[in-house]
Amino acid sequence: MFSLFRHARILLAAAALLTMGTPGPASAAPRPSAAAPSCDNADRIDKTLKNGARWQMCWDIDRNTGVVLSDVTYTPNRGTPTRVLKSASLA
Repeated sequence: MFSLFRHARILLAAAALLTMGTPGPASAAPRPSAAAPSCDNADRIDKTLKNGARWQMCWDIDRNTGVVLSDVTYTPNRGTPTRVLKSASLA
């Protein structure tokens, strides 16, 4: 049970870091548009920041790999969605 709470805290910390950061320089090459995360609403994080930017991602806790973030998408204010991460785990 302790491990589950630890993983949940790690997930929240990772989500907070993602919502605080911004992607690379404006001169970076544009990436193809990405669709919304393909997970259930209960497993989805969808956060719009004060500046209008939006982060969307799926999360799960896997017994073998720990906390898994997947389909992480960033949408700048009035911009197009860009997938920035397919999948990552925090064990």
